[in-house]
Amino acid sequence: MTKFFRNAVSLPAVVLMVVGLSAGAAQAAQKTAQGDLWSVISTDSRFSILARIIEGVGLQWRYQGGDARTVFAPTNDAFEMIPGGYGDMIAPSNESTKNNVQALLLYQIVSGRVDMDALQTPRVMTTYQKGKVEIAMKDGTVRYGGDYGGSVAGDPVRAANGILVPIDGVPMPSFSDVDPETAGAAAAE
Repeated sequence: MTKFFRNAVSLPAVVLMVVGLSAGAAQAAQKTAQGDLWSVISTDSRFSILARIIEGVGLQWRYQGGDARTVFAPTNDAFEMIPGGYGDMIAPSNESTKNNVQALLLYQIVSGRVDMDALQTPRVMTTYQKGKVEIAMKDGTVRYGGDYGGSVAGDPVRAANGILVPIDGVPMPSFSDVDPETAGAAAAE
């Protein structure tokens, strides 16, 4: 992780790997799970690495509670593709790394229950990290975060407090990918 963030100029510029939603997956029926988003993440074997990372930085509470949210959740396969690995993300040994990991996780969450069909239309949303993220159709795939990312890796899961969208990339903050005109229009909404 330290190597991963070494070249970052500032926390907002940490890194961005994008999430994409295939047009087919956008129309797929959502599964429904019992419990909140944390219950889904912590019990679904596809998210065991994500669950360990969330626990390691103490952010379980961000996936609980009544406010509706959508989590673009990297699968284990997504974490396995990180150059240099993800090991130091699980239990960060210093405060700086812990803060970076928390920012990374918060960037993967947006407010509200995002309807997968609505993602056919480009939009800019504010993440729980307080940054902007672009969600747009590119080359037949809905992309989360611009040009660096992955695609939906399964059907979205509807939980009591939101929607969990499995993805095959680890989205990370980068604000240079947000079109300022689109961001301004989204902020005015």
